[in-house]
Formats: sequence, C-alpha cells, structure tokens
Amino acid sequence: MIVHSPAVTDTMLWLKDDYTGLGDDYSDRKELLILLDVNGEPVLLVYDDSPENFDERYPLVQEIFNSITFGK
Repeated sequence: MIVHSPAVTDTMLWLKDDYTGLGDDYSDRKELLILLDVNGEPVLLVYDDSPENFDERYPLVQEIFNSITFGK
C-alpha cells in the first residue's frame, strides 16, 4: 500500500505492542507499507521519502526488500 501523508499530519498505525507514525510535522511524505506473514508473525516493511525522491529511489529500496531472507 502506498500512502501520501501531507505535511502536518499526525496519523499513527497501531499494531500489537508496537506502532509507527505516518506523516510528519515538517514535510509531505510518500510511504510504501508492506505487511508480510513470516512464520506466522507479522512483519511490516516501510519505505518513506519525499514525493520528489520516492520514485527515483524506489528501485534501490525494492532491491533491498527483495534481498531480505527470514529463517525458520
């Protein structure tokens, strides 16, 4: 899921025993959220950047995400 958070937006994503903020009090953000099921446990991958840089840097982030492996 890709989320665009305008400036001065304070949105929180609450998960069991954890949370993350979407948006930022200073600038626009474009965020990619990927929720995985890894051996029955949820894993959230997040990439966020300015809207101007997001698309340019996304291929490198995708390479990093694709290189992640999980053990048993």
